Amino acid sequence: MLMRQADLWFLMLKIGSNMHSLCLVIEPKPLVAEDLAELIRETAPHLKVMVVETADDPRLTEAVLASIGMAFVHTAPEQFRASALGLRLSEAGTPVIFTAADFALTDFVSRRVADVPYARRSELVLPSPFSGSELATVLQTVLAALQMKCKGSGPCAC
Repeated sequence: MLMRQADLWFLMLKIGSNMHSLCLVIEPKPLVAEDLAELIRETAPHLKVMVVETADDPRLTEAVLASIGMAFVHTAPEQFRASALGLRLSEAGTPVIFTAADFALTDFVSRRVADVPYARRSELVLPSPFSGSELATVLQTVLAALQMKCKGSGPCAC
């Protein structure tokens, strides 16, 4: 079930008004990265979006890392999980959305948004190609999960 528009706006305001309001996009193809970033901005205009090509981009300073609220990653999950950034985001419980078309996702078969219980929503998959409505559903899911954490059901991610 999709969230009501008013609820989505409330969540975007809440996430966008705190220090974890950065949505990181890791995508090696510049055109794809900018398209994804634009879709995120259109869907959740209060989120700041930063685009990098790799997880070891030098612009990912300590201050930037501290402000990441979620990340869209086009890297093989095993490779990303083993990276310094992947480990840091995992430790922080930061939601990671893997955008995938060209690598195997056998461990994600059941991790589509509608099938993933809240407790396992730190990693999701947005299979490529995807539509704007599919992206909106993922953003709503992540923002709702962050809101639940803020209500005391877990450590606050925002």
